[in-house]
Amino acid sequence: MTDIRYLAPKTLDEAVGAFAAAQGAARILAGGTDLLVQMRAGVIRPGLIVDIKKISEMTSIEETAGGGFRIGAAVSGAALGEHPRFGRVWPGVLEAVNLIGSTQVQGRASPGGNLCNGSPAGDSVPAMIAAGAVVTVQGPAGRREMPVEAVPAGPGRTNLKPGEIVVSFTLPPRPAGSSDAYLRMIPRTEMDIAVVGVGVSLTMAGGKVTAARVGLGAVAPTVLLVGDAARALIGSTLNEASVEAAAAACRAACKPIDDKRGTIVYRTKVAGVLLKRTVAIAADRAKGAEPMAKQHISTTINGEPMEFLCEPHQSMLDVLRGPLGLTGSKEGCGSGDCGACSVTLDGRLVCACLMLAMEAEGASITTIEGMATGEALHPLQQKFLEMAALQCGICTPGVLMAARSLLERNPDPSETEVRFWLAGNLCRCTGYDKIVRAVLETAADMRENAA
Repeated sequence: MTDIRYLAPKTLDEAVGAFAAAQGAARILAGGTDLLVQMRAGVIRPGLIVDIKKISEMTSIEETAGGGFRIGAAVSGAALGEHPRFGRVWPGVLEAVNLIGSTQVQGRASPGGNLCNGSPAGDSVPAMIAAGAVVTVQGPAGRREMPVEAVPAGPGRTNLKPGEIVVSFTLPPRPAGSSDAYLRMIPRTEMDIAVVGVGVSLTMAGGKVTAARVGLGAVAPTVLLVGDAARALIGSTLNEASVEAAAAACRAACKPIDDKRGTIVYRTKVAGVLLKRTVAIAADRAKGAEPMAKQHISTTINGEPMEFLCEPHQSMLDVLRGPLGLTGSKEGCGSGDCGACSVTLDGRLVCACLMLAMEAEGASITTIEGMATGEALHPLQQKFLEMAALQCGICTPGVLMAARSLLERNPDPSETEVRFWLAGNLCRCTGYDKIVRAVLETAADMRENAA
């Protein structure tokens, strides 16, 4: 990777000029999560890298007249997820974009890059197709628009003309009773490439579907707009026959390959299954009532009466670390696996990430901030300091909360019991031996002091 030039233009005209002048030897850097990997693997060796992230039009999210959205091609998935309204209007598009890689990758990966990478399994593309998104491109001959489904030409290829750059995606305003959804099938629970991906957008009125679009990914050389599936849904009440007809249309549209991630038969069958599930989610969202207003919660936290406002979907961890400013509880996994957010709810050890904040009404919650008494550390905290059982600030608060909960129930635990009780706390730094010893010695000290 030598003799590569880097350019970060401030204007779109400058970017287009440099990209076109390179005559195919340049690559666009939007997020770089595919580009840098391909460069390191020797798949591509660009003579020029054109970084478009300093062009405001490429990195902005705008609401258009009537309630639509214009999303710059280099907007990251993380930035899109933080927008206050986009996820409410297009939840399916957002959940598709937010499936591109890990949290770290989300800080860089963009829908523009996902589309232009040309992968038939790109997660954001079926959802964008279902949304009826239109792409604005600009090249030496000026600007033009094309539907998202017209961009892919095959694996790793697009229908963009020489020198053209994707500028933005425009999503239309949504009529009342509209919503969308995206589902994919992957071998693992996270961080994998779609075996099948389905995006569905619906508009419902009087219990019937008045408009529909279906995008289908990872089952053909390009992501597909499945018009026959949409036509099977329009005019129906989403009864079993109409949904099965739409599923059959998806199966018929499949032209997959056999590979290590799935066979032709498997992918074809899953396409129909996912269509049914995605339709159900989109319909439920479309028919659902307006989101509940924020709720007023009265609770007790660390022995003090406390009140806060929260939305129905917010976890207790969201509220603790957000409006309440109690940041000792850490967000490690979001799925109850690591224990970094451990708190007690009415005396019982729980993961704050798996508790809705609305459940705190009338309850008593203790966080790591309530473990010490004034300036006096809890005996566990003191022992952890003395025995160097402290690790980083992510896992230790949860470990301390779990250990305290154990000793409140069992003041004389065995080593086996300590290790079993702390099994729900994953320490990322090193071993558990010092932690276990600190808990056992604290228990002994507390028994002696109580005698």
